[in-house]
Amino acid sequence: MRLASVSLCVCLCLASEVAAQADPFEPVAPLVRQREDARALAALGRLPRPVREGPRGRYLRGRLLERLGRWADAAEAFPVGEASAGLPESVRRDATRRRAIALARAGRCLDAIALFETLGDEPLAQARAAECRLAAGRDDAVEALRGVVRRRAPVV
Repeated sequence: MRLASVSLCVCLCLASEVAAQADPFEPVAPLVRQREDARALAALGRLPRPVREGPRGRYLRGRLLERLGRWADAAEAFPVGEASAGLPESVRRDATRRRAIALARAGRCLDAIALFETLGDEPLAQARAAECRLAAGRDDAVEALRGVVRRRAPVV
């Protein structure tokens, strides 16, 4: 009998721990899936500050703002560097890429170039960095574009 009581207590403790670890983004998820981006953004804003301002919350905010065409806001939302700690590496790189694209679309090409360059020799990142150089009127724009074409023409 005592063993059954201990087992039940352990099960109840585990169940309450699992319930406490429920996904904090649960109220936002259905809105995202239904592409109710403005409503999802509002729901995200109602989540507790540590959730909405953590790496996952910032990444989701960036994606929603991106889908709404709010490029400057999206660029600021995407977590990069230390702000993205805890996200999988593929998501960290995606956040950097998306932030750079959003910066370029917001007319902040010089800022975007620096981020594109952190992505190494990804062909599309190099092409976008070259386009930003051209848009910013940099002297090295034409050579950068030629370099992209020479190295990556089939991909770009």
